[in-house]
Amino acid sequence: MKRINCISFIILIIVAGIIPERNLFAQAGHLQGYIDSLLKEIPRCKEDTNKVTLLNVTAFAYRGINPDEGIKYSNQALKLAKVLKWQNGIADAWLNMGVLYGYKADAVNMFNAYIESLKVAESNNNKPAMARAHSN
Repeated sequence: MKRINCISFIILIIVAGIIPERNLFAQAGHLQGYIDSLLKEIPRCKEDTNKVTLLNVTAFAYRGINPDEGIKYSNQALKLAKVLKWQNGIADAWLNMGVLYGYKADAVNMFNAYIESLKVAESNNNKPAMARAHSN
């Protein structure tokens, strides 16, 4: 069986993310299977922006079942995005952390993460990222 390369896999998960979650993951088992497939791809990716995206998608997928695990992947995405100096990845990692802290009902860390995301987005005049940060 042919191995799916990292970029193709990321395109697949982005397209899957467009479908409403309630339809795609009707059962918790499907969500765990989705997460498991993401986790298998992480070690296969080079240390580049695609890996940051995959780590961010993985973090977000954990939001409803294990926010602490999601925060772990957001931190990995943040660290790699900083090494790569990829501002969009940094903003997305902070945004994901805000969502995940929200699922933990940790308002202080949630607010701080959203502020960090907004600061990064504003410093790069990234209007879509600013809108996402403001919408939370």
